[in-house]
Amino acid sequence: MTVYLMSDRDIGAQMLRRRWLMIGGCIFLIAVSMFVFTVLTVAMGSQHTEILYLFALGGIMWQHWHFGKQNLGVLALSRIATRTGPISPFERYTLVAGAICGMAAAYLIVGKAFQQLYSPNGNLSLITSPIEIISTQFRWFQYILAASAIAYTVYNFRRFTIATASLYILGVCFFLPVFLAIDLPQYVFIFATSGYAHGAQYIVILFYHSLGSMDLIRRSDNSALAGSQSRNDADHAIAARRIIRAVRLISPLLFFALAMTVTINFYTSHSLMTFGDIIWRIVNGAMRLHLEGSTVTGMSFGLIWGILLCHFWLDSFFWRLKDKVPREWIKSRYSFLFTSPSN
Repeated sequence: MTVYLMSDRDIGAQMLRRRWLMIGGCIFLIAVSMFVFTVLTVAMGSQHTEILYLFALGGIMWQHWHFGKQNLGVLALSRIATRTGPISPFERYTLVAGAICGMAAAYLIVGKAFQQLYSPNGNLSLITSPIEIISTQFRWFQYILAASAIAYTVYNFRRFTIATASLYILGVCFFLPVFLAIDLPQYVFIFATSGYAHGAQYIVILFYHSLGSMDLIRRSDNSALAGSQSRNDADHAIAARRIIRAVRLISPLLFFALAMTVTINFYTSHSLMTFGDIIWRIVNGAMRLHLEGSTVTGMSFGLIWGILLCHFWLDSFFWRLKDKVPREWIKSRYSFLFTSPSN
């Protein structure tokens, strides 16, 4: 879904301005991911499958850190929108602590499964044993964190609205269902719902971005109409912009549908052609490389994994409110959050 943002001219400018870090970083992540999932696997007879395990586990833990940080950003924007003041240090620290709990939950849910999948014969006890002991204690830390957030909200309710209070508590408790479900048979399903919740939240953010882009186009239309000597030229320009406006409006929904298709394709066989088949056709059909099936599978898995890591990497720049350029971009695209109703 981050690809949608690349249709924004200012996002493209940000990426070009820091091309070595942002574009180069994406190329590096995809290349490393494809290499690791292709070369360092049990199927290829690698003696270093521990690296693959740690790489995959690190990716999942980064994913949950990313989820938690988005909750922090959503609360920051909601406070701006409701004009209830900035996030307090306590709110920030508890939301970040919630993200750390999410990283611990990721290990508790998939840590052992990943080891059996990626490095069944690897000796990882020096790494996994301390992580497992620490992660187990995070269940109680998450409970204390949830209770603290609720008590803080009740005590300081004048600083909140119903909306911001709900977003804050839900953000801190985002991974609480995972800890509650660890001992249940449905724990994997509940673990997966955090990803769906994050995706739905992101779609709403992108939808508001599309509305903000439409507002900019509308203002540009008015300027073109006012400054144009030819009414016919102005009408053509406005008509073209209306088409762009409509595309921008539905683009987040289309990218969400694409993301769901990718997810279903990636985890099941409920599709006409899997990504492995596509890559097989490219490397063995078009490029005539005649690669083995395990190699093609690793390449396809690594490509998808690399794209996922690129999403986390790019979003850490696009939505960084501490930096001037992203902050000005957010003010422009989400101007309705920063404008008082009287204006």
